[in-house]
Amino acid sequence: MFFAAGPVEQAVTNHRAGFVPAPEQEFFFGYGSYERTLDQLEKAVQARPFIAGDRFTAADIYIGSHIGWGLGLQTLPPRKALLDYIGKLVERDAFKRGVAKDEELIAQAAAARAA
Repeated sequence: MFFAAGPVEQAVTNHRAGFVPAPEQEFFFGYGSYERTLDQLEKAVQARPFIAGDRFTAADIYIGSHIGWGLGLQTLPPRKALLDYIGKLVERDAFKRGVAKDEELIAQAAAARAA
């Protein structure tokens, strides 16, 4: 989780802003380079069924959220490993129930505004 909150977020933010540290500066950043950070993220989501092993945990919620947002905002490239990982998460029944509940609440709020 700390990898996503620190190095991934900093690498993505700097990359999106167009800031690329010179090789001699990489030591001073918590991620080194954008590409190496993405390579490590990719390895992490490929290593096991879920981030912490064979079971879905809070780490998957957090890292999955980062990946989902990054893919949606196009701050992360659509690498196959990232797409496969997020695809596995959104196919979970709990995720589908959560989306259905969100849609229900949005519809209720829209109806209340229209009334």
